[in-house]
Amino acid sequence: MKNLSLVSARIKTERTRLGLSQQAVADICLVSREVWGKYELGKVEPGAFVIERFISHGADPLYLYKGRREDSGGLTPELISVVVAELQRWQIAQKKTLPPEAAAKAVLALLDLVEGDAERVKIVAPTVLKLVA
Repeated sequence: MKNLSLVSARIKTERTRLGLSQQAVADICLVSREVWGKYELGKVEPGAFVIERFISHGADPLYLYKGRREDSGGLTPELISVVVAELQRWQIAQKKTLPPEAAAKAVLALLDLVEGDAERVKIVAPTVLKLVA
């Protein structure tokens, strides 16, 4: 896994989605609750054994590794929030608000270009928003 802060957020999201406490998931993955807490805080990266055990108990591997879910077409709350935040940040910096139609076009263009990768949003957002505005 590449970006530790994204990994930690996804691990926590999956644990919550599965309705597991930190202690329960730590027990499943054969680590201490303290170590699991460090995974969720992004202080330590979980190894393949831990991820494999987590997946075997219901964690979505596509979401953990790519940040998207198979049935969502790549749309995740994380991705949408990053896109909306970038749109808001751009509008504040430009001191203007895009009309709803232009904002919708910008969001769709961003979602299409980043292919489910929240990290890419910040890279392509300024160019896309400049072209749409």
